Amino acid sequence: MSGLNSPLTIDDQSNSSEPTLVLDGKQVLLAEDCVDQGRLYLRFLERAGTDVTLECSGQSAVDAVEKSPTRFDAVVMDFQMPELDGLEATERLRALGYTGPIIAVTAFSSEELRLAWFKAGCDEFLEKPLTKATLIKTVMQHTATVSETV
Repeated sequence: MSGLNSPLTIDDQSNSSEPTLVLDGKQVLLAEDCVDQGRLYLRFLERAGTDVTLECSGQSAVDAVEKSPTRFDAVVMDFQMPELDGLEATERLRALGYTGPIIAVTAFSSEELRLAWFKAGCDEFLEKPLTKATLIKTVMQHTATVSETV
């Protein structure tokens, strides 16, 4: 597969030869109320080339999308947050007409919760703790555009 941006590069910050994914130019809304995890995930995404907007509550995430409905290529949504939890925020984003991918992130795992996330409108369900590779790869998979021609 070829394109303008190669999806794989070697991470300069690692001693490992494990490839990392690049998301140059993508706009990601990160909804995470835990300061430490928010900073960590923000750093992962920014190092992969994204422009990240960090919101610390479900309501502020909804407000950000409402202000700029087409700005974000993806939303990474935590479950437990103040004002609105991730499920309610996801439902509201879909009700507003947001059609981009919503990636659910939670430390709570059960099949019931997983199904509730998909019913609310998420596109992917990830369990914490997240690795850099998992987060970047998942965002990339859900924001990739087909640029191959025959």
